[in-house]
Parts: sequence; structure tokens; C-alpha cells
Amino acid sequence: MSVAVRAPVEGRFGEVLTDRAPWSAILQRTESDEPYDTRLWQTLSRDVGVAGLPVPEKFGGAGASWREAAVAAEELGRAVAPVPNLDVSTVDWSGRRAHGYAGELIATLEARGYYDFGAGIEVSHVVTPADWADVGMAAGTPFAAAHTLRQTGPFRPGNLHPRLSNVVFTGSGTQPGVGVPMVLISGKLAAQRVTG
Repeated sequence: MSVAVRAPVEGRFGEVLTDRAPWSAILQRTESDEPYDTRLWQTLSRDVGVAGLPVPEKFGGAGASWREAAVAAEELGRAVAPVPNLDVSTVDWSGRRAHGYAGELIATLEARGYYDFGAGIEVSHVVTPADWADVGMAAGTPFAAAHTLRQTGPFRPGNLHPRLSNVVFTGSGTQPGVGVPMVLISGKLAAQRVTG
């Protein structure tokens, strides 16, 4: 990727991360009772616009290329892996299991061409379904209902609150479903409900 593409994105995220998330603070936070910096995520989402980078400007996003979004993801340095939720799994996430799974994930990434991925990790903090459950996420998942036939489209929860007429929901947890296009449609449906 060219320096012309990388430099502005790295600079934008680098400034915020250097200021708000130096390695010493990250290490200290991972060993605390509050390993997640929600204020930093709000800053990255609202002020820097990380969540809307690849979303076209006409839909309220930044209109960035996927390359620019990839640079931002690299700067944020996270790896997400699919795991079963606590309602359907018998996995005991305590002890060494979580770190063992993280090791398997790194090995899989390296086998798929992300050479020396593990060697580049400077700080590692593993978050499991048990951790998400501890902070109130149903079944230990921060995501919405599964993307299966019986939980897609009209079978997904609607975007109107059943009792509060001034509450409208949007996002992957409501109709029509998951994925960026569906979430954008969900937002459009919610906006239409609000504006008439």
C-alpha cells in the first residue's frame, strides 16, 4: 500500500492512540477490573470516525477506501474469532482454555498467509464469551441474533419498541438482519419511522 494512502490514516489514528492509549496504559488496563476503554472507543467512533470509514459519504460515513479501513484496523490491532455463545456451548473459558484458543487462532492466521503474525504481537488480551457475560451481554455475545434462516428478515426483532412509541431500533439486531447493507437498510427504515 502506498505511503499516500497509509500516512493520513496512520496519522489520524496514531495521534489518538498515542495520546489516549500508550502501551503502558494498555498493559495497566488489561490487568485491571476494567480492561475496555469505552471512552476511547467513543472518541474513535464519534470524533475520528472509525466505525464509518468505509461507509459512503451519502450515508453519513467517511467514504474511505477499503485500503484505508484496513490501515485503521491494523492500527487498532485486533483479531476477532468466531466462538459459540454460552447458551449452546459447553466450553469452560476459565483458566488456560482462552489462551489456548488464542494460540490456535494465531497459528491459523499464520497458516493462511499472515506470516509471523504472532511475532508482531506486542500486547495480548483475550476476551471470551464469559467476559462478555460478566458485563451483561446475553449468552456472552456482544452481537445480535444468529444469521440463520429462522432469525433473518421478518423473523428478526422489529425496529419499533412494543410499548414506547418514541423508541426506534436500528442495527444488526433488528430487521432486516446482519451485514453492512442490511444495517444500512435498517437505519433507513428507522429514519423513515422517525420522520414519517
